[in-house]
Amino acid sequence: MSAPSDLHSSWTNPAPDGLTAVSVTTPDGVALRAARLRVPAARGTVVILGGRGDFLERYFETMRDLMARGLAAATFDWRGTGGSQKMRDGSVVPVVTDFSRYDTDLETVMKQVVLPDCPPPYYALAHSMGGPILIRAVARHNWFERVMTTGPLVGFVPGPMPVTLGRLTLAGLRFAGLTGLFLPGRRRGSLKTDAFEDNPLTSDEGRWRRDFDTLEQFPALESPGPRIGWIHAAERATARLQRQAPRMHLTCPVMAVAAGMERLVDNRALMRLATRLHGLSVVVIPSARHEILMEADEVRAQFWAAFDAFTGLGHRPVEQEVA
Repeated sequence: MSAPSDLHSSWTNPAPDGLTAVSVTTPDGVALRAARLRVPAARGTVVILGGRGDFLERYFETMRDLMARGLAAATFDWRGTGGSQKMRDGSVVPVVTDFSRYDTDLETVMKQVVLPDCPPPYYALAHSMGGPILIRAVARHNWFERVMTTGPLVGFVPGPMPVTLGRLTLAGLRFAGLTGLFLPGRRRGSLKTDAFEDNPLTSDEGRWRRDFDTLEQFPALESPGPRIGWIHAAERATARLQRQAPRMHLTCPVMAVAAGMERLVDNRALMRLATRLHGLSVVVIPSARHEILMEADEVRAQFWAAFDAFTGLGHRPVEQEVA
């Protein structure tokens, strides 16, 4: 198995000043790569939760945006992704067939990194797969003041196969012990391709190339495409969230920012969840694709306007920045 790695900075994607890597180990023995961003006289800490297959280097720019607001940050790579522990063949440790494993990852980072070493109050910002994990955490813990999630995975965009048949097929493959199989043509991650045109993630070619170049320079950060076991686990987790929503009590307000040009997660499922889950609000950015934080400047500006209004954490006054 490979151990958690250090940070990977480059001239096209420099790490923000004050960011250091931290290694933590979950109760079930998985080593995670985390990172902590220190900011002088911080107004609080934002915990960043990436999506499936993410690596924390993709959020260097987001961390600098938070620094401009006087905010510290903490983040990490989920088990089996980025710089966290992997098998030598790059597979997850083990194949994640239950999203409760990710709950364990978040709880470990909160208890070992954020709560003891990062300045309060705490906020959170999650993307895609991190969204439902964060929502469940908010229903169980009173860690955060406010949280936001972009493109939350609360349902998949329906494919050509009927939903019920697709779920039965996934369950059958899992029962047959085929959780480690990839979907046809999906062995490689979505960033590991030269095909920027018509990609579902971002309309900003510069940021797309930045992340692609990072994987070219540091191939150990790459995670493979989704496996059958993970897809089945995601289907079960999102269905459970929809069922439990009317009975859930959120300990802080949650805002979901959806992409109007979304092609990966189901915005209709998000709207259904918002009608069932008290405390969840939804904002849609019409011109955005799935990865709003890696989108074009005009899209990102809309996101940060929503962030500032929702959290009350806009840019520091000029005199504080100079000081």
